Formats: sequence, C-alpha cells, structure tokens
Amino acid sequence: MKASSERLAQLSRMEEARRQTQRQLDMIDRQIIRRMTALIPQLGRKRSGYRRGKPPDPSAFLERYRSNLAAITAERQPEIDALSRKLARQDGAIETLRARCAPESRPAHDDPERAHRTLSALPSGLLRSAPPAVRFKAKSQATRNRRSRQGPAAFGAGAPAS
Repeated sequence: MKASSERLAQLSRMEEARRQTQRQLDMIDRQIIRRMTALIPQLGRKRSGYRRGKPPDPSAFLERYRSNLAAITAERQPEIDALSRKLARQDGAIETLRARCAPESRPAHDDPERAHRTLSALPSGLLRSAPPAVRFKAKSQATRNRRSRQGPAAFGAGAPAS
C-alpha cells in the first residue's frame, strides 16, 4: 500500500514537471508570435507600388514574413529542441511509471474492464440511455399524443356543465 501511494505521489510530481515543461514551450511560442506581430507593420511598409507599370507582388509580404519568422525561430531553436527532448523523456518516464503502477491505483477510465465492472455495480435505474433533455422531450411528446387522442372533452374544455 505504501509503495503504491509513493508511486502515485511520484507520478503526480512527474506529471506536474511535464506540465511545467509544456508551459515553457508554450511561453516561447507566444514570445515568437508576439515578436512577429510587432514586426508585421514594418514588413508591410516595403510596398513597391506600380513601378514601371509592374503591379506589386502580393507574395513579397509573405516571403518577408516567413524569412523573419525563420530568423526569430532560429534564435530560439536550441532552447525549443532542448525542451522538446525533455518533454519526450518525461512522457516516456510517465508511461513507464504508469505501467508499473498497480491496476487498482489507476482510474477506471484507463482500464475498460474495471470501468465496466464499476458501471455494472450501479443500480439499473441510475443509468439511462438518453440524456435528461431527450428523455423529457420524449415524455412530453407522449403526453401530448395521449391528450390529442382523448380529445379536449377529457380535460374539461368543452365539457357540458352539470
């Protein structure tokens, strides 16, 4: 019991470290996007206009954008590569530790057989095949059909007064 709780604690720490690494990668991505967003007005100002009857080249902006994006990304590439390798190592270590953990310590959704046993232990009235909105709609439709078959007299509308 103690060993499995220690493994679960270790797994939790490893997953948190992985999330932190992913956040670092996302932060680098946002920084690159922010720098490129700041550069867009400067990239668009280099319009040549109609020189010597030649229309401006619309792909020139994209070429400048892509070259600047490649340059900015290349500056951060060693950091991105290191974090990507670290993320891959963390994923492998987490999977290895999950495989070592006992099946009882895993959540039911990871083990289909265990999830089935958990669901089959519930009373049958708790599990419904349709969501509540659909069940309610079907019930109200059935009530409406019953009322229309019985006619308005059955509900006091148009019934003779005694």
